[in-house]
Amino acid sequence: MSLANPTATETAPAPTTPKASKTQGKSAKGIALAPIQQRYNKIQVIDELASRTGLHRNHVDAVLDELGVLIHRHITPGAVGEFLLSGLVKITTSSRAAQEAYVGKSTFTGKTTVFPGKPASTAVKIKPLKGIKDMAQ
Repeated sequence: MSLANPTATETAPAPTTPKASKTQGKSAKGIALAPIQQRYNKIQVIDELASRTGLHRNHVDAVLDELGVLIHRHITPGAVGEFLLSGLVKITTSSRAAQEAYVGKSTFTGKTTVFPGKPASTAVKIKPLKGIKDMAQ
């Protein structure tokens, strides 16, 4: 209660907690999942997905292989250059122009020298999206 207004009732502020994501620590069916302590290899990932979804291992393997092919078709030269796995990851490419050879001064010897050029290249960038960032919290 406040001294200025003895009839007013004060309530304690509600504790603030970070907003948990809908899938944090739970499966798609709402079952609590334990954290995995060691990194899975490809076979373990396929087995886990197959057991959790009820699909056969061969079907899960085929889906993962086709996902790789789909990503390749998106980022290959002449394609759109961007792949989005909604809420999880965004893969983009950026072209880097060729760099010509140039004459400069060596920082070690102080003599002028010719530095070799570099060919044009394509960089691949992988950006985590909100879903992945929320999972890591």
